Amino acid sequence: MSVMIYPTFVSLIWLFLSLAYASRAVITRCESGEVDSSFCDPRDSSVNMANCFHVPNECTFSNRFIKPPAVSYGLVHIDSDKSHNTRINVDVVTSSRGLSVTFGCWAGSWCYRARISWMACGLTYA
Repeated sequence: MSVMIYPTFVSLIWLFLSLAYASRAVITRCESGEVDSSFCDPRDSSVNMANCFHVPNECTFSNRFIKPPAVSYGLVHIDSDKSHNTRINVDVVTSSRGLSVTFGCWAGSWCYRARISWMACGLTYA
């Protein structure tokens, strides 16, 4: 008899938990912000430009999304030297908890600082 009770008890617990989560309202939410790079001065001999700009900048969402949201971003600020070429790339990696933004420059570009503006939209619980 006790063997029959165990599967029934587990089934009831599973049913209760699935109903509890199924009854939660799911909404679409958007969040936005800006991320700055670290400041790099290529004229400073102690600065290694290969490591200075290529450091991930972490940004945490105010509320977690159910799955990674769709993210749009754009470069809104760049500070570079007028006597050198300007080359910059931005890599954004998204999770349900936040963003990781990595700025980069290459081939002798002198980039002092950069900033992106972003917007993340996705599903979350109300």
